[in-house]
Formats: sequence, C-alpha cells, structure tokens
Amino acid sequence: MLVSEFRAMLSNDKLTERDLNKIQENLYMKFKNAPVWTTGVKKEENIQSFIWWANGHIDRINGVIEEVNKTLKEKAMLPVRGPVAGTKYIEWKYFISLSSYKGIEDAVNFGNPLRKALPYTKDGYVSVDAIGNMQRWADWKSSSLSTYERSLSYSINENLHLAALRTLNLGRRADQPALFPINMLA
Repeated sequence: MLVSEFRAMLSNDKLTERDLNKIQENLYMKFKNAPVWTTGVKKEENIQSFIWWANGHIDRINGVIEEVNKTLKEKAMLPVRGPVAGTKYIEWKYFISLSSYKGIEDAVNFGNPLRKALPYTKDGYVSVDAIGNMQRWADWKSSSLSTYERSLSYSINENLHLAALRTLNLGRRADQPALFPINMLA
C-alpha cells in the first residue's frame, strides 16, 4: 500500500478524531505499541503519526487497515434517523383497521402499565414500542401450557417477522415511528 493510499484511508471523512483515537487504543492493545496520539492537534498530524508508526511494518499496516475497516463497518450499521430506503412508516389508524389486528391486539398493547408503553407515536404512526410489545408478548406466550397460545405466539412471530423488525429498528427510541419493509402490510 502506498503512503498516499494509507493517508487517504485514514483521512476518510467518515472517520472522526475520536474514531482514530479509538483505533490507536485498539492498536496498542493488539501490538503493545501504537502511534503517538496527541490531543488538541489537527487530524492530519495524528494521521502523520500513524504513517510514521506503520512505515515498513506490514503487520502494523494490516492492523490499521483491519481497525479502519471494522470502524467503518460499525458506523455503517448505526441506526438512522428518519425513513430508510426500502422501508416505510405505517399509520396507526391504518394498522388498527387491518382485519388481522384483532388477532394481535393483545400483543401490540402488551407491556408494563407503569411504563405506559404506547404502541403509537404522537404523530400517529406505529411506534418501535409496539414491536417490542409484540416481541415480549410472543416470548411470554411461547412458554405457555396452552397449545393454542404457543401456536398463536409462533404464528405472530413468523408472520410478522418480529426478529427482523426488531433488528431493523435496533437503536431507535421506543417512541419513534417503527420502520417496516415496504412490501409488509401492503
């Protein structure tokens, strides 16, 4: 890897000074040696320290590349505010008008009454909390003695793909509108 490519990789706009500092700490844990990190200087000066430290050491270069890729991958997985491509919000009034809503009403409204987990947002969309409520209800009913309740739990879990919905909405606040795949509940 050329020095210019190494510099460009570390200069990526998605990498903040905090990210580079964390990478430096991880390198120290891995090699018991790391580039010098100076607080309060421009990002470019710390990047120059990475270049000097890794110069001529293929294991260090590979270590930096690995840490940078790991950091960028983690940043790409962070939850996004607002709509995400391929998803939509579902209005509460539309959701409760679905014929299947009567079968899942208990699951949607399941929760601790002291917490007042509302299944809808202030602006009228199905909330992330509704998905959490359904997941908690399905988990609770899955260990029921009743075969009917266990099969209902399994059916809701499978038909609504609750695990996938939870993953899609991971990191979003409970009172935010829930993200649903566009083709779901069409």
